[in-house]
Amino acid sequence: MERHTHVRRDTTSNQCNTGAVKCCNSVANASDIASVLNMLSYSYDPADSVGIDCTPFNIYGAGEAASCQQQPVCCSNDTEKGFINFGCSPMNFN
Repeated sequence: MERHTHVRRDTTSNQCNTGAVKCCNSVANASDIASVLNMLSYSYDPADSVGIDCTPFNIYGAGEAASCQQQPVCCSNDTEKGFINFGCSPMNFN
């Protein structure tokens, strides 16, 4: 079975230098959803934040992503076409 891997991002900054800004249906700690990630054969850092069911976020406020109901996040690794995103941290647009 293929094992998925990801790159951990530095979550001490609100900059999105390593990935794309996403609007995720939910964000969880990897350790909290370990059984799901293991079942899907993902390798992960238990301290990582994982975005689930994510779409691209349009910072200009146009299109589908402008209606993000959750806080936008910056994720370093998008897998399964946005279903699972590793290394997510909240974005601040102030």
